Amino acid sequence: MAPNFPENMDPNQLISLSKDVVRVLEDPNDRDLNVFSECLQRTFPISSTCDSDLNETASSFQGYQNKIDSHKQKIEDARSKTVADAELELLQRELDEELEKERLFKEEFR
Repeated sequence: MAPNFPENMDPNQLISLSKDVVRVLEDPNDRDLNVFSECLQRTFPISSTCDSDLNETASSFQGYQNKIDSHKQKIEDARSKTVADAELELLQRELDEELEKERLFKEEFR
C-alpha cells in the first residue's frame, strides 16, 4: 500500500515547499521559468505547422485513395467487358460452326 504523501510529510517541510513553489512562480527574473515560457511559445508555431502539414498530408492521401478506388473500378469494368467480349467471340464461333453445318447439310440434301 502506497503511503499517503501529505500525512507522512512534516507540516513545516510542506509549508517551506509551498513557499518555494510560489516564489518560483512569482519571480519574473527566474531563468528556468523564462526558458520554459520561451520553449512553450516556440512550440505553438511548430504545433500549428505540424497540424497544417498533417491536414495537407491527409488531404493528399484522400486524393490518392480516391484515384486508387477509381482505377480499381476501371479495372473491374474492363475485366467484366473482357469477359463479355470473350463470351461474344465464343457465341460467334458457335454460330459460325452452326451455319457451316447448315450449309453442309443443304449441300448434302441437294
